[in-house]
Amino acid sequence: MVTHLAQLKDEQLVASVSMVLRALTRVLSPTLEGRAWTYNKVVFTRGGIVSGGGVADMRASAVSLLKRMYPLSGSVSYRKRVLGTLDSATRRENPSTDPETVAMFERDAVEVLHFLRDLVHAEALPLVQAIEHQAYWDYFHAATEVVRAAALEVRDVLASHHEYQIYKQLIGFEGIFGQWEDLSRSEDAWDYSNTKRVAAMRGYLDEINAQTYDTWRNRILEFSKTESDDLATFPVFYEFLEVIGREQPRMAMDLLLQHEERMSPFLIPLVGGLWQSSPQADSSDLTKPRQVDPSGSGQVSSSNWRSQSRVSSAAVRARRMLFPKAGAKYFVRRS
Repeated sequence: MVTHLAQLKDEQLVASVSMVLRALTRVLSPTLEGRAWTYNKVVFTRGGIVSGGGVADMRASAVSLLKRMYPLSGSVSYRKRVLGTLDSATRRENPSTDPETVAMFERDAVEVLHFLRDLVHAEALPLVQAIEHQAYWDYFHAATEVVRAAALEVRDVLASHHEYQIYKQLIGFEGIFGQWEDLSRSEDAWDYSNTKRVAAMRGYLDEINAQTYDTWRNRILEFSKTESDDLATFPVFYEFLEVIGREQPRMAMDLLLQHEERMSPFLIPLVGGLWQSSPQADSSDLTKPRQVDPSGSGQVSSSNWRSQSRVSSAAVRARRMLFPKAGAKYFVRRS
């Protein structure tokens, strides 16, 4: 079966990704299940696989095929699904006394973990977070020291990823906080509060100034690409954006006016923070007519022209809340 799938063209693999991943998940499963029926009963059996009978080669081919599939689509959700299927290769049902079977599981787990390690500095931050989550649990379930060492290599590369460390503090709903060795030994080592993350967030807010303005604006836009079915998974980022609105109203208006679509899931904390800010401090500048450069360069210019373009709904809502007497001052040129 794996040989047949490997013969498919790249576009066929992407088009049939659900079917292919289901098949490879079964190939990489550490268990075999069976059922036997008689007229009055059914017997279920379950056991761990062994390396003989071509199983080791088939698993190696499945891992290679998944590594080939991974870059075929840039979609974060697609790549997460491939990583999840690859993770099947790191699991085993029960400890084995067969040296060749032990070697097979160890080989597959190490290959997957090295693949994750090499992705860390090249991938989008939501995927880096998924890699950390996956690598920690591979470490936790590791059956040999070789696999644990490979998982810790992933951890060490993650620790060197400066941008991810900031992302983890502000977004981090799947991030691993704490020393992996301690976390794996005791439930007491887990800190389920956001106290340390909120402290880190306040440190980041102190870093925002005229020199770092563009860096932080671009960082916020990048972090806002993270998708979730439940926005309650972003409590620290919500609080961060609310403080941005309150203490950095120029940046908040910049995000609202120029990047409404990107920031649409996070309008509430931004506008809520702006509502609490002191508009008198910046109203003379913020209520000037503003035009978004249609070239997409992100530059904002002030002028005395009247836009014939569609008005940004987010900008209007924010303006009405903050400057109810200012009139229709904000105009956004849409391409």
